[in-house]
Amino acid sequence: MKKLILLITVFIFVISLSAHPWKPSHYVIIDCDGGIDDIKAITMLLASPDVRVLAITASSGVLNSDNTYIKLRSLLNSFHHEGIPAGISRKSKFVSPGYKTAAEAKWGNEDGIDPAKAPEAIELIKEILRY
Repeated sequence: MKKLILLITVFIFVISLSAHPWKPSHYVIIDCDGGIDDIKAITMLLASPDVRVLAITASSGVLNSDNTYIKLRSLLNSFHHEGIPAGISRKSKFVSPGYKTAAEAKWGNEDGIDPAKAPEAIELIKEILRY
């Protein structure tokens, strides 16, 4: 009986060693509207070992989509996540009120970021989901 319990214990231990602890549990695509709360949520998701951010899209909301993209890209560049694709939802008819506090908040170095070069959000999501 002791041998059986020992064998089961060793078997369970060996199985747990063969698991992939580095593989994330969740794969996410984030939509951001430029609100100050978004910076906290994005940084928490980027820091989590259980989450892999596949892409982030910028849409109109607290800020317009171009300003949101600039803040988003500056955040990703500041945290050395340049490889995470980001896109803009340009087709939205929502007119952002452009809250002053959110517009003045610095998410990172915004120099040289051109929202005109960003891909359309829908096309980016289609590309990500293709794989």
